[in-house]
Amino acid sequence: MRVGVVCPYSFAVPGGVQTHVLGFASWLREQGHSAHILAPEARGHPNAMSAGRAHGFRYNGSVARVAVGPQAVCSVTVWLRLGRFDVVHVHEPLVPLLGLATLLAACGERKSPLVATFHAQGDDPAWLRRVLRGLPLRHRIAASIAVSPYAAELANRRIGVVPRIIGNGIALPATGEGAAQMGSTTGEPGEPVVAFVGRFDEPRKGFSTLLQAWPSVRAAIPKARLLVAGPGTPIDVSGVEYLGVLDGPERDRLLTRATVLAAPNTGQESFGLVLVEALACATAVVASDLAEFRVTLSDTQGTAATLVPPGDATAWADAVVAALRQPPDAARGRRIATRYSWDAIGPQLLDVYHRVASASD
Repeated sequence: MRVGVVCPYSFAVPGGVQTHVLGFASWLREQGHSAHILAPEARGHPNAMSAGRAHGFRYNGSVARVAVGPQAVCSVTVWLRLGRFDVVHVHEPLVPLLGLATLLAACGERKSPLVATFHAQGDDPAWLRRVLRGLPLRHRIAASIAVSPYAAELANRRIGVVPRIIGNGIALPATGEGAAQMGSTTGEPGEPVVAFVGRFDEPRKGFSTLLQAWPSVRAAIPKARLLVAGPGTPIDVSGVEYLGVLDGPERDRLLTRATVLAAPNTGQESFGLVLVEALACATAVVASDLAEFRVTLSDTQGTAATLVPPGDATAWADAVVAALRQPPDAARGRRIATRYSWDAIGPQLLDVYHRVASASD
């Protein structure tokens, strides 16, 4: 099967949607399919066409780097015409400009069936919902997917679709894989390490709460270190080290090396991909008690993470110290992470592709 995948967000900056798109494209190729990507600033990635330069826009408590302007629209037209895809899969189809341009192009001259995945969670002003409902979007989507029930609710409010829930996917590390050392940034073996992964200068990631809690953590465990991976402006605090933006393998090594991953997000999250990646690396997770995170991290036996009220620095300090001293059951966390491995998620997405391709014949 020849698949075209559209990602509206820049590949020059890490993010959950980009990680999902690249991981699934790699899995498709391993299964013998052809996967071609269109995204802003995508040069250097396999079988990817760049949709031009991205610009940052504040939305939903974050900064989205997306392509705008005539070049983005032209890239959609050219990519669809040259690709001649069996299925076109658009992630975040309502995000300007690539997603909307692809929907409005109705999948090009061949009318390839279009699959849309919705990732975002949040709320919109009533006027925006009215505008979206007025556009001819819903009937151009052959199948809709959402990564969580909360993303599905937002998609339904926006354009009236009822998506199938299929979570984000991850590459599951081999059992017992050791952490390759990253030099001085990882500390000495046996040293307690807390990891934070994300855009730490965005308020909704909650990094300020972790910094407020950190002196209490260090007072209880003086050798503890906080390693921060992601873009942002560093704040000089004792015991905190900033690693910058890490690629996938480096991030996995950090997660495997860490005792605890801290995710003090304040809200507007739909899934929590890095939490699952940490569980897959047998790393304890301390996360904000958000409904979206509970869905991702729970099974019939409960939640495979320590959940803490967002913004409560005292509770965060206590939870991180407890997890450093006695991490939760790693085997249980890995079982939950296995639900999101590409061997579990990939076939579900491929089933959607086969269904819409068959219906369009």
